[in-house]
Amino acid sequence: MKLTQGVVFNRKKLNDKTFEIHISLTDSLGEFRSGNFVMLSFENYLTPFLPRPFSIFDLTGNVLKLVFRVVGKGTELLATTKLPFSLKVWGVLGNSFPNFDTGKNVVVAGGLGLVPVFSLNRFVNIERFFVGYKNASEAFLLKELMANYNLTVSTDDGSLYEKGFITEHFERYLMELGNNLLNVYACGPEPFIKRVYEIGKKYNLNNIYASFETVMACGFGVCLGCAVETPYGYVKICKKGPVFNVKEIFG
Repeated sequence: MKLTQGVVFNRKKLNDKTFEIHISLTDSLGEFRSGNFVMLSFENYLTPFLPRPFSIFDLTGNVLKLVFRVVGKGTELLATTKLPFSLKVWGVLGNSFPNFDTGKNVVVAGGLGLVPVFSLNRFVNIERFFVGYKNASEAFLLKELMANYNLTVSTDDGSLYEKGFITEHFERYLMELGNNLLNVYACGPEPFIKRVYEIGKKYNLNNIYASFETVMACGFGVCLGCAVETPYGYVKICKKGPVFNVKEIFG
């Protein structure tokens, strides 16, 4: 892990509440893999006081790219502060999605959960990418996804592409596939990941790995803010994750 200074020099609005920012780093954070994250802290604001975690969207040389949704004071500042502005950046943090020697690789993502899995094709051969949004207005990065993946898109209300939860379309794919030689990469809210786990259990899938989203204050296991209860005891998402085989979390 390294602490360095960063300057936000570019910002793109992807939809009403989702933004992409580009950060020029004083020092390189090194290599990253899909699933890794960084912690950010504002230099000139007292609120938010604690650093905040962000999945790495891309990291090339000394340029870090993040995609986030405005949900509170910190993300609002990232979306509205006049460019350029400075940040402190800790990283690269956390583990990453594994590679497998056999089987087909499939991604299942819900909303903002597509950020940590977006670049998986740089490291893994992806057979199919499933992504779901609540509605058309919340969709983002579709053009980029279509250019890189065999893509299935759904919206809960049917306002864009297929109607229904993306997990329904994923299960339909499993029914048509007819075998369990599948490796699944997932990310989204915990109920979403739990549904992917339940579907995988039904079809005897053993390799389902998900990146879990949670509140963090330190990023390396000291503050205990990201500890979650599992059937096997509490685990620190930032220390042992954020990527887990879902059986480690749900049993």
